Amino acid sequence: MAIARQTLNRKRVKLAVFLGLLGGFALCPVIGDSWRAEAVAAEPDAQEPAISAGELLHYLLLGDLPGPAFENPALALSKHKTVAAPGVLNLALAEDRQGEAVQVLDESVSVFYTVDLELQARIQEVLDGYDNPLSVVVLLDPATGRVLAMAEKSVFDDETTRASLRAVGPAASVFKVVTAAALLDSGAVDPKRKVCYSGGMNRVLEHHLYYNPDRDKKCRNMGEALASSTNVVFSRLAFEFLKPQDLQDKAERFGFNEVLPFLWPVQASPARIPEDRMEFARAAAGFYHTEMSPLHAATIMGAIANDGYMMAPQVVDRIEKDGEVVFEAQPSVLHRSCTAQTAATLLDMMSLTTENGTAAKYFKKAAPWLQGMKVAGKTGSLSAPIDGQKYAYSWFVAAAPADKPQVVVAALAVNEPAWKVKGTFLGRRALEEYFRAPASK
Repeated sequence: MAIARQTLNRKRVKLAVFLGLLGGFALCPVIGDSWRAEAVAAEPDAQEPAISAGELLHYLLLGDLPGPAFENPALALSKHKTVAAPGVLNLALAEDRQGEAVQVLDESVSVFYTVDLELQARIQEVLDGYDNPLSVVVLLDPATGRVLAMAEKSVFDDETTRASLRAVGPAASVFKVVTAAALLDSGAVDPKRKVCYSGGMNRVLEHHLYYNPDRDKKCRNMGEALASSTNVVFSRLAFEFLKPQDLQDKAERFGFNEVLPFLWPVQASPARIPEDRMEFARAAAGFYHTEMSPLHAATIMGAIANDGYMMAPQVVDRIEKDGEVVFEAQPSVLHRSCTAQTAATLLDMMSLTTENGTAAKYFKKAAPWLQGMKVAGKTGSLSAPIDGQKYAYSWFVAAAPADKPQVVVAALAVNEPAWKVKGTFLGRRALEEYFRAPASK
């Protein structure tokens, strides 16, 4: 009896601690943009809620606080994988209740996801229409980090893993966006300045890094080079104006080399910027040395669409126990990735990608409701092996509308040996489904 009483008292103490933490979190001010200003003023690089959805579910389901995980909510689910097991939390088990995605865990606990199940189903249907080994599409709200859709198919994964959360392949030319942000934030490069070059479209050699007036007759500014994904321009600008550590620091400001806090474990996207100047120049153009998960790709685009603020991605809206809300997600700043001016300049530059750049032919065929909308995008393609076999990776990230983004998308298509579908097409189709008028859905 005494042992039972001691156990009950310990649980009461833990519950009191939990309720105190939860109450304190719930009372945090969220008025207009004040949450963002206060968060950045306090610490711009590590804004995390006092308690994560994963920690709360661990408490509700297992009756114990996760201990050390409270010190670092980003690690909660890697330390306590019981909560993340597919049989416990699984979007596939969520039901549509008056437009909300809800998973009932037991008679008392319900998890409300941020995902729009109807939107996700339509995007999933697009992915399933192509016989390629891997396709992923992630849509999120750039201002809050709320995941609106996370559709995927993969022959490399099973029900215990998600392709959208793994750094499955090279970041490729999407990394040019990070390089552009580093160049613009440095203040040393006029984005209208023309860089004249020759060659270097498929590979960058040492002679490409030095201007030769007798040879270099093609000229593009940074925006035109970003839209056309001109490797040599970014290699030369980085070679001239950045140091390897500058680009490494900027990559980490965009979330590389860290575990993104999320409901399920996310594989860190590695960026290893070489000190060797030639390899550094190649890395700046997106040639290897960086990998990226689709969820991370969406948060990178989200930072650009959100005045330079990278938000923590969220897939849980709230948790209810016995009909009472016991957890409600709040926006959380991960990083100030770039200045607001740089973000705005990047959106303008990236709009050229869909107007007359590498994605133009896809957007000329867009649905009527997407025609005329300014979309800021970036393509990326590169080959890399999986288990010794070479596959072609095709990326597309975008924000729309570019002048006031409502949504960002990251799409990845992996093909072998023949092309079946490209990431740009999947990304455009996802935007079409998002902006599709309700009457035509």
